[in-house]
Amino acid sequence: MDVYEAIRQMREKSEQGETFSFSFMSYSYERGTSTGVVKV
Repeated sequence: MDVYEAIRQMREKSEQGETFSFSFMSYSYERGTSTGVVKV
């Protein structure tokens, strides 16, 4: 799923009063490092 579809679905769930969570792999192009998986 691309980021725009994810945002669309999150907005839809928020409007319906539902909760959700997501996770992604962090990466800093500037530093060339990752801090691992980020859970929101």
